[in-house]
Amino acid sequence: MKSSAIRLFAVDVDGTLLDSTHRLRTDVKDSVCRLAASGLQIALATARGPAAVREIVRQFDFSPWLICFSGGWIGELELPSLQPEDVRLDYRIPFAAACSILRIAFDHHVEPNVFTPESWRVRKVTGEILQEINEASDMLRGIRESIRPFSTATFSKTNYLEVLPVGVNKAKALAVLTETLGFELSQVAAIGDAPND
Repeated sequence: MKSSAIRLFAVDVDGTLLDSTHRLRTDVKDSVCRLAASGLQIALATARGPAAVREIVRQFDFSPWLICFSGGWIGELELPSLQPEDVRLDYRIPFAAACSILRIAFDHHVEPNVFTPESWRVRKVTGEILQEINEASDMLRGIRESIRPFSTATFSKTNYLEVLPVGVNKAKALAVLTETLGFELSQVAAIGDAPND
C-alpha cells in the first residue's frame, strides 16, 4: 500500500526560496529547517551549480539535497566543507555538442556563460552579462530553436536561456532523486516560479 504522506519537499531557489533581493529571509529559513527537523527530506532545485548555492546551504543547520543545473546534477554539499558529496547524477553536454552550441551563440553575437559543478566561466564580460536586457529575449528564442538537435533549452527568466543536456529538466531529476530515496512521486511536493520549474 502506497503512503500519501509527503516525504520530500523540493523548492526552487531564485524567486521562490530567495526573495527578490536574492536573500534567504529568516522566517523562510526557519520554516525549511523545521520541515527538515520533522524528518522531511528537502531538495533545493535550481538552475545554479553546486558552487553557486554554497552560501545558501551554509545558512541551514542541515545539508539539503541539491538538484542543480535545472536537473543535470543531483547531490549534497558536505557540512562544514561545502564540497560536493553523494553525487547521484552528473549529466553534462557532450564536448562536441557544447562546441556547436558555443559556435551558434557566437554567431548570434551572444557571449555565453559556461557552468560546471566547480565554476562559472565567461570569455569576456559584456553588457548582456552585466545587466539583463529585454531585447535579448527574441534572439535567445532563436538560439533555443537552433540548438534543439544538441540539447534541451529552457528559460529560467525572460532573457536567461538555460542550455542543458538533451532531456534534462528539474522534473526528471526530482523523479530520479525520489526513486533513489525509495519514495513514491505521490510523496513529493514541489514549488517554483519559472518555466524551468
